[in-house]
Amino acid sequence: HIFGLVDVCDPAKEIVVQERVVLYYKYNNKPVSCVKIFYNEFRVKPFGFRLLQLNLLNSTDSISVYDGDIYNKARVRLVAEITADSPLEKRFVTTRGPSLSIRVVASGASENYGFIAEIVTTPISAIGFNRDVQHNISYSALSHNWQGALHYVSAGEVNPRVTLEWNQITNNCAKLYGNFTTCLGAVTMDLQNTQNLHFRNNLVRGNQGGLWVRADSRGSATSLKGWIHHNLFTENDNGPALSVEGRQSSPYQEVTVYRNYWARNRGFIHNVIRLNQVVSNFTFNYLHNNLGSHILEVSGFERVRLPFYQTTSHNGFYWNFAVERDSKGTVIAGTAGQQYVDNIFFNPDNDYEIITVNRSLQDVWKTPIDARNNYWGFNETIAVSGRIRDRSDEPHLLEVDFRPFQMNNRSILSGKCPPGWDLVADTCYIYIGAPMTFQEARDFCRTMHQCLM
Repeated sequence: HIFGLVDVCDPAKEIVVQERVVLYYKYNNKPVSCVKIFYNEFRVKPFGFRLLQLNLLNSTDSISVYDGDIYNKARVRLVAEITADSPLEKRFVTTRGPSLSIRVVASGASENYGFIAEIVTTPISAIGFNRDVQHNISYSALSHNWQGALHYVSAGEVNPRVTLEWNQITNNCAKLYGNFTTCLGAVTMDLQNTQNLHFRNNLVRGNQGGLWVRADSRGSATSLKGWIHHNLFTENDNGPALSVEGRQSSPYQEVTVYRNYWARNRGFIHNVIRLNQVVSNFTFNYLHNNLGSHILEVSGFERVRLPFYQTTSHNGFYWNFAVERDSKGTVIAGTAGQQYVDNIFFNPDNDYEIITVNRSLQDVWKTPIDARNNYWGFNETIAVSGRIRDRSDEPHLLEVDFRPFQMNNRSILSGKCPPGWDLVADTCYIYIGAPMTFQEARDFCRTMHQCLM
């Protein structure tokens, strides 16, 4: 009646399964030959076997799947032999009888190698949990953790939605030497077939890197839709404050990033915000005094003609500093067809506000990058063109369409307030939903030359 994880090399050789079990093996420094035999509870239902993740060391290592008891030579049948080069990774293997045997032969290697597989009774009677189930981490203080505040990994056909809200995520991970740190980010998430991610009202401060998300799915029905909003990202070093990426082999993952406050993050050789291979909507964010190779990277989909575009609108970029030697640009636009609308770019220390990358043959047939109706800090065409590095500078780069542009910032401002701020009477207000003590909030506002209300 086990429902959970089973190590293929643990002492138990025979396991009775009611509905579903997850089988795994993680390499160690010893070669192994392990066997597991699974029986149905009432000995009436056949089994199904499917790999979720496979990373075998070499072709001599194998996973053998048998229909029947492996020790009953008269009635056992080999149904699949899986190796590192096998094309059977995504195949669903079924048995005829009510028993299934797994044999794993593996050499000694790093624990980065192994596999995760799902074993179910067929026909499948239940997914195992309700689709409304969620993993919720809220109202928590996660600080001074050597390998990060949270490392979340999901695998399987359908996974719960994930919510992180009202957390203090501070001073996690450690700098080792140069740009080497003990983690990718304070919060790292590797999501598979996870439909929803909510990251809201969190304080992410003083970490080595911030929020790092990688997502993929086997189909559009389980692709990620993420919302990252009303967070404060500040004083994070040596990594992106936010990195969201999708795998190229999976359908479109979507993420909406809005009404966040980014200040005094130091990515150094990394871009401060990185949105790669995801359909992104980056809007009503305020970015002030950040340092990185570039401040915002939007890329991915180099060989795909999108029916929709990655959008960056109504954001304020003020006094940010890019350190990439040959292309000091605030935004790096990696693919054709992106949209930049109603943004304010005022970063006088940077050579460019938008820079583009080499275009491929497929990009020739796409639309140029749409950067119309932004305010660039200047009201003359030559001056605005000088703030953009594109095809007009080098013929192999992507083209940026920046005309018409805003002659001043009045139409973009909320009264006299930057994007993301609201005018009440004669004062500009912004709501930052991060949990802080009164003293911490007051000190932060003072460093931003603002006051706490």
